[in-house]
Amino acid sequence: MERAKHRRRAAKVAELSTQLTALLGTLRGAMATQPAPVASSARPERLTITQAGATTLVEIADIVWVEAADQYVLIHTDKAQHLMRESMAELEERLDPARFVRIHRSAIVALPHVRRFEREPAGTGRVLVGKDTWLPVSRTRTALLRERLG
Repeated sequence: MERAKHRRRAAKVAELSTQLTALLGTLRGAMATQPAPVASSARPERLTITQAGATTLVEIADIVWVEAADQYVLIHTDKAQHLMRESMAELEERLDPARFVRIHRSAIVALPHVRRFEREPAGTGRVLVGKDTWLPVSRTRTALLRERLG
């Protein structure tokens, strides 16, 4: 009886494997005939932030800097701070690289708001954004920031 059950299970696994292989072949064929999606060069003009049932629209042009806050990002503008559930990497992809630069694993700055850049002896640095906010610049990103600042 056990041998019969084992054979029946093996036959069922073989049948499912064949069906899965055929399905994957169909999907590959369908994907090969479709044109590749064109990446949109258009960047969003504003971010939509939903918290506690309310939706806030933040203009990208108003963003001064962004900091990591666990699984969230804290977006700083001249007038307010907004908490958004998104990773730094995801937000960095959405922001215009001509205007924003990641200066540290925990910070992205808007280049027009950078007032001063100071290099530290250890190879790291710091930038002044706004009136009195100093942000760290990691050693690996100092060269990029200097290049972007001109």
